[in-house]
Amino acid sequence: MASTSSALADLQLLFAILTIGVLLVVTIVCVRRASIDSRAWVQRRWRISAGLASLFIAESLLTLWMGWTSPASATAQGVLHEATGLVMACLLIPAIRLAILAIDESTILRERNKEIASALQAFQSGLEELVAARTRALRSEIQQRRKTQEELRQAQDRDARELRLAAELQQGMLGSRPVVDFADVALHFTPASAVSGDTYCFNADAQRLRVVLADAMGHGMAAALLTQVVQTSVQRWPLDAGGGEIFADLNQLIGRGDQMAYATGVCAVLEADGLLRVTSAGAPSVLLWRAADGRIESLDGSGSALGMFDDALVSYSEQSLRLEPGDRAYIYTDGISECVVEEGQLLGEDGLRTLIAAAVDQGAQAALQTLLDSVEARRSEDYRDDVCVCVLEYRPR
Repeated sequence: MASTSSALADLQLLFAILTIGVLLVVTIVCVRRASIDSRAWVQRRWRISAGLASLFIAESLLTLWMGWTSPASATAQGVLHEATGLVMACLLIPAIRLAILAIDESTILRERNKEIASALQAFQSGLEELVAARTRALRSEIQQRRKTQEELRQAQDRDARELRLAAELQQGMLGSRPVVDFADVALHFTPASAVSGDTYCFNADAQRLRVVLADAMGHGMAAALLTQVVQTSVQRWPLDAGGGEIFADLNQLIGRGDQMAYATGVCAVLEADGLLRVTSAGAPSVLLWRAADGRIESLDGSGSALGMFDDALVSYSEQSLRLEPGDRAYIYTDGISECVVEEGQLLGEDGLRTLIAAAVDQGAQAALQTLLDSVEARRSEDYRDDVCVCVLEYRPR
């Protein structure tokens, strides 16, 4: 009987030691997991597990102390109790884990919701700051664009006023069509823009009529200013001056400038007795329509463009012929001869000859209008250039 009690006591002590060992391992694991995990709810869960394991350890230590101090008290019931404690200790880890997970499920969800809400709030704050910054940038850009547009509008208005003033000044310098006893004069002048690169100049007295047509390089203000140089220079020459003298002086005047500039021109002087003297500076040929037989002749220009060569030795020759009553001289700039017609072709001198020949048995103004109508009917819609045409019909009184 004594040996049985001793064996039971030993077995009870063994169960108690095993229970303590298992619980000690559980405690160490719980404390370690609580120290390495940064999430508060996980740390709390493992600390609870460690606390419960510590309670079981205390209970097992008490049982172990009682077994040592009173081995005779060990019974089969005590052994069974210690075996049950050992099993419970082995099941402690999953039991505690499941219990804590069930208890803290709502806590986990709340913590995650807080994290999500915090992330969303941070994202929303960042997004609001980004939208606000972008809005400020857009407002600043819109204000800058409005300012730029206003400056451009003011500049355009200023340029438009200057162009209108320049056009008025240019138109005022052109003067009116002269009236002489020995010829009918018809004129058509159409600028491609507010100011023109073409110009004309008339001087007349009872014995002669001088017509100068010029076409400055390019378009716009620079070309318009160059036409004023031509106007001013031609007007100061007396009527008995030859076209060669006028153009030689203009050539040197334009050629002395720092900028590349030139102009083509033609000077025609019609005497009261029908003598026509023509000087050309790179301009299209003057076309002469003979009333007697409808024949068309041309006076080809041989001089270089004005300002092309700054050379005092450049000279301009003069050609002359006599007109009979009813004969017409067509003087024009390249705005009409280089007009683009069907299929991208230029009208050219041959095309002009054909159109001039169709305007028979008409006066100078009617013949000019017929010519212009025919050109307009053939002109390409994309073509636009300054046009200046003068028709001199010799009709002695």
